[in-house]
Amino acid sequence: MGRWKMPALGLAALAGIQTVRMGLVFLAQLVGPDSLTWNRVYNAAFFLAASAALVWAMRRAGIRPAVLPPSRKPGYTAAAALTALFWGITPFITRDFSAENLVFLAESALLLPVFEELLFRGFLWDRLERAFGGGSAALWLSAALFGLWHVGYADTILCRMAWTGREGNLIAILCGKVLTGFLLGLCFGWLRRKFRNGFPGLLAHIVLNTMG
Repeated sequence: MGRWKMPALGLAALAGIQTVRMGLVFLAQLVGPDSLTWNRVYNAAFFLAASAALVWAMRRAGIRPAVLPPSRKPGYTAAAALTALFWGITPFITRDFSAENLVFLAESALLLPVFEELLFRGFLWDRLERAFGGGSAALWLSAALFGLWHVGYADTILCRMAWTGREGNLIAILCGKVLTGFLLGLCFGWLRRKFRNGFPGLLAHIVLNTMG
């Protein structure tokens, strides 16, 4: 049972991170502007600060941040350039230069993927591999945790449904996000395992989130 302590601690940590995020965003909305765009701004600030804290914690623990390629290979450079180009020209493709869309690109399509890849295919991946001695456990467990992580976005779903006037079944939406998150976690994890670093998965994550 000792090896399962790490996934349990990971799940508890994820719940704690989402709780802190929700609390800080709620406080920010109480004292500052309250709108869909500003909700994204507050979340972006959290993910930026959380990413910096996570990199610091990983360095303290001797874990190499796995979102950067191990070398400047032409393939990595070309893929990064194409991803950056797609991300940058998206407002021109959609013809949407609104503040909400630009903040969306910064928050959901850049800062969020960086944080999630650092957390799931970086820190947690390293800890799961150590706990289970390699193999495929890190792939499956990190994907499962990634799926469950999306339950913590219930607040953003509710806020955006309220601001946009859309109706929906929150439970059904969350179940769909958990399943989608698990499947994407397997894909990103497969890339992490195949290339032995999380950079390809990060690029794929950015492209998918940019597409909405």
